Formats: sequence, structure tokens, C-alpha cells
Amino acid sequence: MTDPSSKADRAWATAAWGALVAILLFGGLLGFVIVPAIQARSLGIDPWTAICRAAGLRPASLAYASAAKIPGALPVSEVTWDPSILGALVHADRRDGARLAASACSDCHGEAGVSENPQIPFLADQSAAAIYKQLHDYRSGARANPIMSVMVQQLSERQMVDVAAYYAHDDAAGALGHRWSEPDPVAEKLAIDGDPARNLPSCNACHGAGAGGPIETPTLVGQHEEYILGQLQLYASGERRNDVYGRMRNVARRLTPDEMARLAAYYQGLR
Repeated sequence: MTDPSSKADRAWATAAWGALVAILLFGGLLGFVIVPAIQARSLGIDPWTAICRAAGLRPASLAYASAAKIPGALPVSEVTWDPSILGALVHADRRDGARLAASACSDCHGEAGVSENPQIPFLADQSAAAIYKQLHDYRSGARANPIMSVMVQQLSERQMVDVAAYYAHDDAAGALGHRWSEPDPVAEKLAIDGDPARNLPSCNACHGAGAGGPIETPTLVGQHEEYILGQLQLYASGERRNDVYGRMRNVARRLTPDEMARLAAYYQGLR
């Protein structure tokens, strides 16, 4: 005669095994089919490829797919402001910088850093760090220009430091800018207050005198209108990418073409 308790035990055991198998099947379905298929779109692959990767049938490349989405948030410039470069800028040889400027730079940028071509930036009144950073970016390829990219390849690290220090100390502020009779209220508001509704910081937060922005931030006061406008357009299009962490690209993309033109004119008119 069969023991009723044994039948009950076998029934419970069967039910437990069935539940376990169901859980395993559901877990496998969730981990190897449902989740990969859902993630496939964000990874830019088809669901079948995602399922095969999850099952180990194809090599996964999540690291590559993720990295492809990050570069815009990472610095393109290779400049590092360590004590050695900061010390070199402080103790640069301005006489060597002046000789180099006279032989290689003055034809475009002027002996005193005041260029006559409105598409070539003034170097006068810029900080040595701002000038050095751009030279370094041209040499590394973070920034490209058909003339500057070639010229800077011929310069040593020491020469870049010396010429940056030379132009930074050539005070020609009186020659910069074409003073406007009245400031543009639209540009002035953007420069001073920004536009919080569009997540636009004030330009002066970084570019204003004594603002405490990044060490490599250039001054815009008195700079050529055409040059400022051209650079804003390059940042907005993404063609210029040597701004650290994409700061300027993010700002420029939020400006309208009219606002870019107004800001360029506004800063040229400041002295």
C-alpha cells in the first residue's frame, strides 16, 4: 500500500523542480533574448546580433559602442597644465620669442600682435597660456588650419613657450577694437547675463577680465569681429573641436546666427 505522505512529497518535489525550471527558462529568456533585443537599438545593432552576443555566439563590443558615444564629452586638446609648463611660461625667454615672432609670425599677426587681416586674430593682450594652448593644439592636430598647422610643426616646445610669452606681454590694447557708439543690448545681455532658459552661461563668466575661467581662455575684448564670428560658426558646426569638454561647441550651438554676429560686433567694440 502506497504511503500518502510519499505521494505528497513527490508532488511537492515535482512542483519545486517545475518552478525552478520555469524560473531558469524565464531568466534565460530575459537575459539572453528580451534585454539584448531592447538594448539593440541604443547600441546601433539589430536584435538578432544583440541576442547572439549575449549568448556568446558573436564577440561583444559594448566597450567600443559606448566609447563611440563619449568623445564629444572628452577633451580633444592634449594640453596639460602641469607645474613644468606653467613654470616654463613664467620663465620664458621673451627675447627669443621676439626673434621668432619677427621671422615667422609678424607677417600675419604683426610685430606687436595686432593683425591687419580681420580673419587673423590679435595676439596682443592674450595670456601666454591662451596662445600656447592654441599653438600646442595646432601641433597635435586638435585644431587645424592650412597655414598654422604647418608652421607650428617646425617649432620646438621651448619656442612655442617663448613666442607665447612674447606676444602676451606686448601691450597694444590701445590699438584694439573699433569702439561702438552704443552697446547692443541683445549682445550685452548675453555677454553679461547669458540666457538661463537656454542653458547659456554668460560669455564673461569665462572670457571676462578676472573671471577666473579656465587658464587657457582667450580674451575677446577688441578682437576682430570677423574672426570671432568665424570661430563661433566653426564651433557650432563642430568643425572646430579643440575646446576642452566641448564647452564652446555647446554654447555656440545654442546661439542663433544673429546672436553670433551681434556678440562678435559687441566684443570688437569693447576696449
